[in-house]
Amino acid sequence: MIEPVKNKNTVDIAIEHIGDYIAKNMKEGDVLPSERDLAEQLQISRNITREALQHFRTLGIIESKPKVGAVIARLLPAD
Repeated sequence: MIEPVKNKNTVDIAIEHIGDYIAKNMKEGDVLPSERDLAEQLQISRNITREALQHFRTLGIIESKPKVGAVIARLLPAD
């Protein structure tokens, strides 16, 4: 049986867009644009952007560095 399509919320959509951006444009050690810049580019709130970025922190894909910002730690989720 095929599962029905589920509605996506704004955070899920932001995660997809940011994930695509990381996959296509970034490599390990690169610094992501600021939360403010990402929110403006995606035309969403900073709170939604922050939640989406937290998803990638949890997976170990990005890490926050003081005075630098969000840095790509790896391109694939941690084991």
